[in-house]
Formats: sequence, C-alpha cells, structure tokens
Amino acid sequence: GPYLLPRVLGGVRERFPRLQLLLTEEKSVDLLALLDAGRLDAALVALPVPDARLRVRPLFREELLLAVPAGHPLDAPGPVAASEVARHELMLLSAGHCLGDQVAAWVREHGASTREDYRASTLETLRAMVAGGGVTLLPALAASASGEAGVVVRRIAPPAPTRDIALVWPRTSPRAEVLEALADALV
Repeated sequence: GPYLLPRVLGGVRERFPRLQLLLTEEKSVDLLALLDAGRLDAALVALPVPDARLRVRPLFREELLLAVPAGHPLDAPGPVAASEVARHELMLLSAGHCLGDQVAAWVREHGASTREDYRASTLETLRAMVAGGGVTLLPALAASASGEAGVVVRRIAPPAPTRDIALVWPRTSPRAEVLEALADALV
C-alpha cells in the first residue's frame, strides 16, 4: 500500500472525483478480517486469498528483489543466481506478514536459511536492518522507493521470486461495479 498508492492516487482521484477514500494499513490477515466484519469495502493484498466469499481481482505480479548492504559479496552488477543467495541467511518480517511467509517459502524451496535473531515488523525497519549488515528480499515497489543509504538492490536470475497483488472485496458488495473500475485504475 504505501509504495503503490502514491503512484496511483492522483489518477484515482481524477477518475473518481466524488469517491471518498479512507485508507487503512494492516497485515493482510487483519485486512481480510475487517472485510469479513464489513468494516472495509476492499483491500489490496498479496495472493493467495483462500476465501470463496471474496471477489479477487488480480492487479499485477511483483518481483521480489535481493537487498544487501553496500560492499556485501552479492553487491555486484547483474542478476544473482538463487543458489548464491541461498548461501546467506535471510532476514524476514515478523510472523503474520504475508511477505515474510512468501520469503520463508522461497528460502525453504532454495535450501537457504533465515536469521531467527532478526525480525522486523515493517519493510522500512527491514531495509534499515539490511543497511546494518543483513540480507533479505524486498518487493520491487518497496525496493524502488528505497532511500536507505548503503542498501544495494539486485535482481535474482530467472526464475525470479514474485508475488501477485490483488484487490479483493465481498462478492455480495453493492459497490462491486465501482470496485471493478477502481481495480482498473490501480494498474
């Protein structure tokens, strides 16, 4: 949200001048609970969303990029092989963050390990921890917004890790038509 919304809100406001946006940032599981309780109309989340009661409108696929401190052995030009990344312990977001779960799944798939002594509750904290000497994967939107001195971002050689981002809302929503149009404006 904090990386996508600044890029798209101007266009959304132009396209929907009477739309009142009330934005909330939470973990995906909490956003889904707010949807279920009727306290939100829609949510931007990473897939999968295993709830048949929700309309899931995929928006885009986002690459996960390697983030390392400047001067790290993986700080070199060009994409880095997954096998090279797997030789290093990766830091994750704390439990309950879907990105942390996605990175943990990639770590398991590639035989890497995680730093259990370092967990961050936000991407900005995680980025600062990278500057202090750690290694992680960051979503491309967050990586492109990086202002953290001393952090180098690199692509991982294909097949690179990715995640899919979607707008979701209750299938029974009376605002379904507007939410479909809003989804179009977010891509």
